[in-house]
Amino acid sequence: ALDEGLAEALRAPSWRDPAGTLQLVFLVADAPPQIGRQVATPYPQSIANAIERGLKIFPVASSESDDQAEAVFRQLAQATGSRFVFLSYGAAGAATGASTDIGPTDYEEMALDQLVVRLITEELAALTGAAVDSPPTDTTADTNPDGQ
Repeated sequence: ALDEGLAEALRAPSWRDPAGTLQLVFLVADAPPQIGRQVATPYPQSIANAIERGLKIFPVASSESDDQAEAVFRQLAQATGSRFVFLSYGAAGAATGASTDIGPTDYEEMALDQLVVRLITEELAALTGAAVDSPPTDTTADTNPDGQ
């Protein structure tokens, strides 16, 4: 579940000293932690651990995450100084799914790999004071031309 996965992502790697590095975690999930379930490291403790170690957690909501998931993901982002982002699942991935309260002009659509590169680029730019270039244009072929 989310609690265990997040705790392991913070525990397992050999993180360097945050003073000289940019430390980012991308948490892709479709459900919130199971509140009330006994786990070794509940997600609020993982948030505290991330803050203490200077890690930024970028939650990426996938599929049809519910309101509780979105609230937890936004909490993770806000507490660690990052941004909450989500994946959309319309026709050929070009729009939000059937159930959303987010207007089509309230977000920018791009492939997940481009989004991750953009977020990392923005974080590096903020760290170094460099200008942020626009993300690269997608030059890959459409592997799903008819939405099949």
